Amino acid sequence: MSKDWAPSQLDAGGLVGLDAKVDEKSTETMVARTYGAPVLGDRVIVRLTSERLIPAEDLSMEFLGLEGRAISEPIAKQNRTALEFGHWALIHQPKYAKYALDLVKRMKAAERKAVSKAGHAWDLYVAMAEELNKSVRHFLPAFWEQAAR
Repeated sequence: MSKDWAPSQLDAGGLVGLDAKVDEKSTETMVARTYGAPVLGDRVIVRLTSERLIPAEDLSMEFLGLEGRAISEPIAKQNRTALEFGHWALIHQPKYAKYALDLVKRMKAAERKAVSKAGHAWDLYVAMAEELNKSVRHFLPAFWEQAAR
């Protein structure tokens, strides 16, 4: 099978095989990370993530009461993307992880509201920014970058 489809597959947000001919500087390796908890017994939760985001994924899953169990060998490649606010905060400011994850929930709610009531969503973002300015000011640039998306 020809590998000529790989760039268009990546552009569409898909994954390609490890042997695909792609620009290594603009792609990243994906792995499967398993998580578990005593309440799940032998069952696990599997998340596909890029290798560079494993620390952020681990913190967010820990927030939910799950512990990392295993990491697979690389399974695919995807286009490298900019870090979303939650990932940025968890990687660069892990001591504020709980605050960041709570803020991500509020940002997602504002994002949903923006579809039908943009003015109300803007008011929510401004209120969150005012809180950040008083408490975790260094989150503001990443916060506004995510809000703009």
